[in-house]
Amino acid sequence: MARYIKSVKSKAGIAPGTLLYDDYQEVPVSIDCYLRKNENTIFSQITLDEVIPIVQGDGNFWINITGTPPLSWYEKLSQDLGIHKLTLEDILSSNQRPKIESYETYNFVSVKMIYKAKQKGQGALMEQLSLIETNKGVITFQHTELDTFSGIRSRLENVNTRIYKLDPDYMVFCILDTIVDNYMIITEKVGARIDKLEDQLLSGAKMPHFVAKFSAHQRELNVLRKNVRPVKEVMIQIMKQDNVWVKPEHLPFYNDVHDHLLLVVETIDAYRDLLSDLLNIHSTQVNNSMNEVMKTLTIFSAIFIPITFIAGVYGTNFDYLPELHYKYSYFIFWCVLVVVAGAMLWYFKRKRWF
Repeated sequence: MARYIKSVKSKAGIAPGTLLYDDYQEVPVSIDCYLRKNENTIFSQITLDEVIPIVQGDGNFWINITGTPPLSWYEKLSQDLGIHKLTLEDILSSNQRPKIESYETYNFVSVKMIYKAKQKGQGALMEQLSLIETNKGVITFQHTELDTFSGIRSRLENVNTRIYKLDPDYMVFCILDTIVDNYMIITEKVGARIDKLEDQLLSGAKMPHFVAKFSAHQRELNVLRKNVRPVKEVMIQIMKQDNVWVKPEHLPFYNDVHDHLLLVVETIDAYRDLLSDLLNIHSTQVNNSMNEVMKTLTIFSAIFIPITFIAGVYGTNFDYLPELHYKYSYFIFWCVLVVVAGAMLWYFKRKRWF
């Protein structure tokens, strides 16, 4: 259970809306700001004190906050911008389920970012992304400096792109689209490893570590499924016709993200089914191998039954056995044993028992 629900001990019994970091380690704060001014989008790195004035000012914006700002700053964010304490509590939590909540002055979205680690052998990394959308811009919160938004940053430098205008709902689409694209990349990589495992299994190669590999892939798929499936509910909520936070002309873009997300979910489910099938195939192969061993042992046991009987008869302690005093008894005895064994092998072969 600890694998799926973490870091709740420190919050047990605390009033809802209490601002408290759970298991985050302190990380220096870094803030990137894209601000729309005079038909131009300007990039700058700002401080925490500059965030609220920019949000309250004129012009569209995207502010990406990385690190662990002090709790006092979140208190100020709540007071000056009217951000609900429950929203801020969700931002501070690292174990928040993907969700969307609409308030009068802002829209809140929380999802998990899953992306490939830069270091080889490190596997996939996962981090919570919290997003606040206002009528003029977007604020994103993440814990580490590693993110997946390099493509968005590049497009913001091109004046001919739609994203350059920093429309809040289109900006949210771009962020969600990037996150879902990374879901697809990670799912494909996990799927490729499962396909390789299937090829090895069906080739008949010996796989002493199959169970360990199976468990690792199953754990990866379970983590993906746990964090990806709820995002489907988020997308459905966003695409509702009465959602005032999405312009009608941008709705097709969200539909496209939803289609990609459905593909990811279906792929994860397909690979989970494939893993179950591979486990059944592996179990069948192990049972068949064991049956072959048992069949071989049974055949040898059956051959030795008459041989043991004959040897037992002539190994008794009777004083008078006529055959024992015959000159060629020993050689005849061995000939009989060989003939009996050969006859039984021929019979088993004819019956195709081996």
